[in-house]
Amino acid sequence: MDSYDRERRGLAVRKMYRTIAPWTLGNPIFMHLVSKNDQEVKNAVDQCAATGYEALILSFGSHVNMEDTSAANIARWKMLSDYAHARGILIGGYSLFSSRRISDKDDVISPLTGKPGGAFFGNAPCFGSEWGLAYRDKIKYFIKQTGFDIWENDGPYPGDVCASTTHPGHKDEHDSQWRQMEIQKELYRDLAEQEYTSTRQTGTFSMVRIRSGWATVK
Repeated sequence: MDSYDRERRGLAVRKMYRTIAPWTLGNPIFMHLVSKNDQEVKNAVDQCAATGYEALILSFGSHVNMEDTSAANIARWKMLSDYAHARGILIGGYSLFSSRRISDKDDVISPLTGKPGGAFFGNAPCFGSEWGLAYRDKIKYFIKQTGFDIWENDGPYPGDVCASTTHPGHKDEHDSQWRQMEIQKELYRDLAEQEYTSTRQTGTFSMVRIRSGWATVK
């Protein structure tokens, strides 16, 4: 520091962080929206543009479904993504992975019982299962095809050991944690290659900012 001037010192600190940890300054001002239809999304985008918000995230309970890769769903959200971008607003959506039951075949298998259940949040799918790997591919496809900027994902979180010996993404309980984390990291890296520039922590959810912004890993 070369001055006691508060503003100059503040600018110097910001420049330092921008140089050594750019992700810490990459947090846009965003609005969470629980939408029921497309018009509500457009209305919220217009509100964001009018009030200085930089991004809109379709939150938990919204009508966005990133697992639906049908042509109709992709076209619908591509239209809304284009609508937001035309007004200078980033757009993203929430996706639930953990705290849900898929099937006996795809859920995390407890090493203690040999049955589904016993995950950190009760039931949870295994990222190394057929369903988990398909989920990864669906998210990649949705983001790429729609032009979404932000992926707010709730899980999977580290810690679940899966004793399945039939999941294609891991061998057994001994490598299950590691392999699930590797699959998750690969997904983040793949999304990050779409012009990702930085990362930040949020606490409850993980978020990935795809284009010129930030990403978080729980």
